[in-house]
Amino acid sequence: MSALLEKNPGQCTACYSRLSLNMTPRQRESAAKFLYDLAKGVALLTVLSPWVRGQESWLVLIFGVVGTLSIFLWAYRLEGGLEEDKNDNV
Repeated sequence: MSALLEKNPGQCTACYSRLSLNMTPRQRESAAKFLYDLAKGVALLTVLSPWVRGQESWLVLIFGVVGTLSIFLWAYRLEGGLEEDKNDNV
């Protein structure tokens, strides 16, 4: 990882692409499943739990939704979802 960062110090997208390309399909699938589960956990802890307890906070709700969507989209991209969607539109 540090070798990738040294080659492209300011290009996180390039680092991400190279790292995900070096993963086997099984590793990508496992990482995506982990991220989906993590997104569910973040959603439960930050979005659903405060509303059930009666301790609603719009700030926590906004950060929870943003965090959940970010992790979900990361997992979706890791699975190759965005590339497949582009190919379907052609």
